[in-house]
Amino acid sequence: MDLSTVPDPGQNDTGVAGDQQPGAPDDILPTPPPLEGELLPRTVIRLIEGSPHHYGGDQLGPVIAAIISDAQHDKEQARKQVAAIQTQLDKANADLVEQKLRNVTLEERVRASSVRSRFEKFLIFCSPIAFSFALDLYKASSILWLPLAVFGLALLAVNFWPSKGNNS
Repeated sequence: MDLSTVPDPGQNDTGVAGDQQPGAPDDILPTPPPLEGELLPRTVIRLIEGSPHHYGGDQLGPVIAAIISDAQHDKEQARKQVAAIQTQLDKANADLVEQKLRNVTLEERVRASSVRSRFEKFLIFCSPIAFSFALDLYKASSILWLPLAVFGLALLAVNFWPSKGNNS
């Protein structure tokens, strides 16, 4: 086709009339369901029963129908098995997520316990030092022995404070 013979519509002629109206939802017809499930095998079996001579004759037609029926039964059983396995998989996945969350919680508790344990060990190490300095100051008749002894006692007492949250 030669395009030079086609007239140019021009700039003002867009080809749109402008009188289009929006459609109603009722204008859309429902799409029929596809031939699946029992509908397709049942249709083929009826075709074979209606005219077996087109599908291999009177002897082969029922065999083909039986094969289709058997395949349909196997497919239904496979779908049930897949659904059961999917249910088990979903349950196992939920359990796995729960265990991962529990694992993260326990790891955080161990980490916090480790930090607290180091802090407690440091305080236990420092409290006898404070007591020994307080004892030396007491022997020297210094007035600073009492605050230092109280400080050593406070360092020791911090170790007995319960940790926040659940007991580790």
